[in-house]
Amino acid sequence: MKILVTGAGGWLGSELTERLLEQGNDVRALVLFTSNKLKKLKDEYLNNLEIIEGDICDNEILSQSLSDVDIVYHLAAKVHYMPKNKAEEDEFLKINTIASEKIFKLSLKNNIKRVIFYSSVSVYGESDNIVTTSTKKQPVTPYAKSKFMAEEIGLNLFKEKGLPITIIEPVTVYGGDDVGNFEKLKSLINKGIVARFGDGNNKKTIIYYKDLISMTVNIANDKNAIGKVIICGTESISLNKIIDVLKDSSGKKVITLKFNNLLTKLIVKTLNFIRLSLTRKIARQIVVLSSNNEYSLESSEIYVDKYTSFREYYCN
Repeated sequence: MKILVTGAGGWLGSELTERLLEQGNDVRALVLFTSNKLKKLKDEYLNNLEIIEGDICDNEILSQSLSDVDIVYHLAAKVHYMPKNKAEEDEFLKINTIASEKIFKLSLKNNIKRVIFYSSVSVYGESDNIVTTSTKKQPVTPYAKSKFMAEEIGLNLFKEKGLPITIIEPVTVYGGDDVGNFEKLKSLINKGIVARFGDGNNKKTIIYYKDLISMTVNIANDKNAIGKVIICGTESISLNKIIDVLKDSSGKKVITLKFNNLLTKLIVKTLNFIRLSLTRKIARQIVVLSSNNEYSLESSEIYVDKYTSFREYYCN
């Protein structure tokens, strides 16, 4: 089995590449540059790993990468951040939407058996209710909009021309090389202090990165998943519980600064009013931590038998 992984140099892409190689597959990795992890994998799997360095917006690179492969895992993307200008905003469209469309159409042309596309739950926008795959999608950020448009293109090609695509929408992923909000919280807690914004009862649906990779491979092996959108997560946990787990993992006495909902809104409003990129970034992180981001696990629960819980990862 010959498999293409785009974005194979990234945190999740390199883990997926390693998993596929361990299972005896031949893997072609499309990357902007070869990471240290890929170099090590190349040394270990000399005859089974092919590395192509190039831009997914380059038509020749895409043609080369998608030739003679059976499965495509498309993870390459321009990821979350707020663009500073129109040019940066257009990059999301160019990389996440237009390049994805080219990959989908080349997959049809080359009769590729399966296409797994990594999208994002950000396509649903913000909701106080539990989000399911039937929830209306209302993307807000340029990143979310670009992913939503790519989803629509992929699903239309499935309906009209039989593109064997499955769209994966991962929830908040943690573990490994993650440097997201959980690790930032952990860093603060390890210093003996943490701020809790809101009442802490808001929930986050999360997944350990190795479990996401297992789920991804299982989905690719299921023909019944073709044409479907799957929200990939394993557990929903409150912010209070997240903080408690991270406190327990630190083994230290930790002071918790509590800001109620009203004060949290005032802090966010003030930070946004200052109009500096740093203060707006902090405001956004506060909003993310204090908001409810709960997703239904119904579409993905059949693709994982056993998973690593948040407490198990941080406290064992």
